[in-house]
Amino acid sequence: MSIDLLAQEAERADLPSEFAAFFTCWDEAIRFLTLQEAAVADVPDERGLAYSKIDLPIEIGSVQPMLATTFEAGEWLRSLGVEGAPFCFRVPRVRFRALSDALMD
Repeated sequence: MSIDLLAQEAERADLPSEFAAFFTCWDEAIRFLTLQEAAVADVPDERGLAYSKIDLPIEIGSVQPMLATTFEAGEWLRSLGVEGAPFCFRVPRVRFRALSDALMD
């Protein structure tokens, strides 16, 4: 998988029109996308997936809107029909902690 992306800081925090069907505003989208309690990851050595409970305390007010200046979707994203620019933002700092891990069946 690959992606070619360059982004710069945006002047305003605007919700891309493609996301209007899912979220009413930029803040709602950022809360949904950043405030996660779990993560799933591929574990190649085990030929499966791992489920991790996580602590990801992101201060929503610190999230910075970004604007994609260059974007080219990789083969996998193109196979999903991705054409538009991505919804970009930057979390300047977060203290991430994994609380537990388990292999999934």
